[in-house]
Amino acid sequence: MCNILGIDADKLPQILHSDEIVGNVKEEVASRVGLSDKTAVIAGVMDSVAACISLGVTDTKKPALIIGTVARLCLPSEKDYFDNRFLNTFYLKDIPYLIMTPVNGGGLSIRWFIENFCIDEINKAKEQKIDFYKLIEEKIKDIPPGSNSLIYLPYLVGERSPIWNPKARGMFFGISHNHTKYHFYRSIMEGVAFAIRHNLEIYKETYDVDIDYITISGGGARSRLWSSIISDILSIKVAIPEAVETETKGSAALAGLGVGLFSSLNNALTREDNLYLIRPNPDNIKRYDLMFSIYKNLYKHCLDDYSDLYSINI
Repeated sequence: MCNILGIDADKLPQILHSDEIVGNVKEEVASRVGLSDKTAVIAGVMDSVAACISLGVTDTKKPALIIGTVARLCLPSEKDYFDNRFLNTFYLKDIPYLIMTPVNGGGLSIRWFIENFCIDEINKAKEQKIDFYKLIEEKIKDIPPGSNSLIYLPYLVGERSPIWNPKARGMFFGISHNHTKYHFYRSIMEGVAFAIRHNLEIYKETYDVDIDYITISGGGARSRLWSSIISDILSIKVAIPEAVETETKGSAALAGLGVGLFSSLNNALTREDNLYLIRPNPDNIKRYDLMFSIYKNLYKHCLDDYSDLYSINI
């Protein structure tokens, strides 16, 4: 690969296992963060892999969905077949591969909408000393599934899986005079879930795998409403652990393994038995199926328009 790209291999770091020690914390850094300069540093892994390690994702029928700025469906695989619509990486010794589906506009879409259209709600939450997300979800809880026929495409910064189109842009389709800002908020939650389903359907067809349930973590997992919407749109049970910020826990387990504190990852991690389980609502599935079909068609219909808009570059 280096020869093909014209890169001097000597300039690249040594390839190591993720739990191997690469050195110690530098003295100037250690003094600033309150650590000993003898603290070991391991090679480590990307955040999504660390989250999956923390969640104990080893069953191909029980993937994880991590909802941060980017929403990533992470699916362990024993097969060395890779679909280029996904982001594929190495994982664990027994489950060697991890297939990821980065949806760029996951939590990003929610944050964009809040920062630009929910200032009043932010101030109200501060004044009343209540959680903003509880306040906003109280406003949208009675909006029907489908947000009264409002569909959101979460392509604010282009999209990766499965379309890999940097020119794609976000869209609300079906706006009427009856829609309020709260319809738009719920529509964003649904649109991100549609993007996740778009990837999941391709995965299930390509790899011929049935999914038992999906464990959700990351900031988005704090919303039971969003998790319920995802369950309905995917028509799959979802499980939520008590601790939803899982990347640091997975990295800590690897570090403990690297310094000999643990003999294996199984010993390093306590499996979550008290998962909160959400089942899809049969009454919502049919409506979401119809809207998902429109969701996919919207991208196809706008494909040339995305390129034309991109070329204007004003």
